[in-house]
Amino acid sequence: MNRVKIAQQVTTTLSDFVQDYDIDAILDDLIDAGMQDNIDDVDSDTYWDIVRRHDLAAHALERALDVHAAFLQTEEDYKATLAVRQLVFAETVQTLGRGGNARLARELELSDPTVKSIADRGRAMDKESSEYAAQFPRIRPECEDGICEHAAGGCERMRSSQCRTGDCGHAELGLHCAELPQAPGRPAPGWELA
Repeated sequence: MNRVKIAQQVTTTLSDFVQDYDIDAILDDLIDAGMQDNIDDVDSDTYWDIVRRHDLAAHALERALDVHAAFLQTEEDYKATLAVRQLVFAETVQTLGRGGNARLARELELSDPTVKSIADRGRAMDKESSEYAAQFPRIRPECEDGICEHAAGGCERMRSSQCRTGDCGHAELGLHCAELPQAPGRPAPGWELA
């Protein structure tokens, strides 16, 4: 068996994409698959399966996509955790009363302005959420009774009980009758505060 000759045959089938493949690994697998002197000694399906296994570019792209997806998930988790932190800081400072920022800052070994800034964002988020709940105070009866098929925290909120029947008149005013359950600025369901 002439390994150089077979390598030339393999590189010919890969044309302009030779650099994307591990030629030595392809040759080793072809020999293991029973190739003697020519790539035609192995059936076409087996040949291309072996070639695909050693596609370095495809594996690199797949790994990059996987890492990027993990990064995006981590970023989403971070954002949700950040929102919860802001809300908890706001609640804690409120509960601690006067001097709450300073007390929490000492406990967490953070500066007073840092704690104040985080708590301020939490208060703003809570205010926005309260305004949202006031604007969309109702949920569907089946959701209220817990017999809906929505995921946890996935029930729509409505402006009024008449929205269910369409007697509300919101459409004529250019208003939406129902909104997604997540209020603007609030963490995604599952991160609710106890």
